[in-house]
Amino acid sequence: MKTKFRPGILILLFALAVQTKAEPLWLETFTDQEGKGLYGNTDGIRTNMCGVTEWTVSGADGLSSDSTLNWWMVTNGMFQGQDVGTTEALWQSRHIDVTTSSVVRISMDFIKLSKGFNVASEQFQIFYRLNIGSPVNLLTIDKDNQDTYNGSTWTSAPISTAYTTGITVQTKINVDGMNDGWAFDNVAVESVNPKQPPTLSSIGNKTTSIGNPLTFSVLATDLINNDTITLYASNLPPGAAFPTVSNPTTAAGTFTWLNPAPQGVYTTTFYAVDIDGTNMEEITISVTGLPKDPPGSIWINEIHYDNVSSDKNEGIEIAGRAGTALNNFYIYRYEGNDGTVESSSLNLAGCIDNECLHYGAVWFNYAGVENGPDGIALVYQSGTETNVYQFLSYEGTITAVDGPAAGLTSTDVGVAETSSTSTNFTLNLTGTGYRYSDFRWSGPSNESRGRLNDGQFIRRAATTIMIF
Repeated sequence: MKTKFRPGILILLFALAVQTKAEPLWLETFTDQEGKGLYGNTDGIRTNMCGVTEWTVSGADGLSSDSTLNWWMVTNGMFQGQDVGTTEALWQSRHIDVTTSSVVRISMDFIKLSKGFNVASEQFQIFYRLNIGSPVNLLTIDKDNQDTYNGSTWTSAPISTAYTTGITVQTKINVDGMNDGWAFDNVAVESVNPKQPPTLSSIGNKTTSIGNPLTFSVLATDLINNDTITLYASNLPPGAAFPTVSNPTTAAGTFTWLNPAPQGVYTTTFYAVDIDGTNMEEITISVTGLPKDPPGSIWINEIHYDNVSSDKNEGIEIAGRAGTALNNFYIYRYEGNDGTVESSSLNLAGCIDNECLHYGAVWFNYAGVENGPDGIALVYQSGTETNVYQFLSYEGTITAVDGPAAGLTSTDVGVAETSSTSTNFTLNLTGTGYRYSDFRWSGPSNESRGRLNDGQFIRRAATTIMIF
């Protein structure tokens, strides 16, 4: 008759062997599982689940009908295997959720039962499975190394779970000698690196005006796991750019919109993505009314609309950088009484000539320019692109209700012609500079149709020369 080794006296030793652990993703202490598992019966094989849902047991041929001698079950609060027969017995945990961690470790406590393992065929093994993949061996304990692990807490090397959602822990035992066996307890799956999506620095909503370039930086970091971050944007405004960036630890990108238009509110989303997840921020970019300086160094420079007797020589002068092609520019007239656009527009043509320091002016006769209050919009149109460069008025301000300037409020030039104005007079810009905001409206005074105005002096932008 076999003598059963009673493991009760090992409980104190086992308690001393247990080390303090971090809060695990999953922990099985077998505290409430006493008597559950696999043990001998009359047919030599018995699987007794006893309502257990956290783990399963299977295998073990040749268990004696005497359940006091052979088992693979929870006894005295530990999972023990003794003399389970000539084939291995398996314990397997449930599928453990690891979606919050990119790296985990498995740990458990060990105690040798009586003589432990006596022959080479007897051993205790630990495996893990990612999702439904094949088992991967972590540790094998046999007669040669069992004393190294006896009474200790074992912890596995880090296991990458970055591309999986779950892990399963398995233990197998093959022990056939009388009084031979092994026990384990406190099976834990602990997170080493919590899954940490990259940090996307706050971007915030942006505001600019038509034609006023908008540039800002976007930064994402992963200082915890140092993962490679991909930074990109969706739903960019037309003409804006944000190249995709991919770098480890830190990714920085630059949003650029050189010519914001038309007026409106645009919604753009920025994403920072790594193997652990995604962070995103949705922002609005508001494009408001016209800037003080039209883009591209082109502007309305001279106007004539009213004079003594019957109106004649009405028209508009465009000034700006020499060589600027005007073919895609239009002049739209707006009614001062209701803000509606006139049905006809003037398509400009030609190029600006070089009169002084690469600046010049071109006059366009436009008989439809009426007495005030009225408005004039300088508009660039090409294909589906429409960009209002300027919206000026005389003898009062206008809010456009339709046409390309719809929603915009005009800027009154502040000077006016009357029915006593000479046909050789105009309203014109004077001053010194190289952009619209450098000059001031004046007049009526002597016309200078087709050339830079009298009293208008071009001063080029300052240039810095660096000497090395």
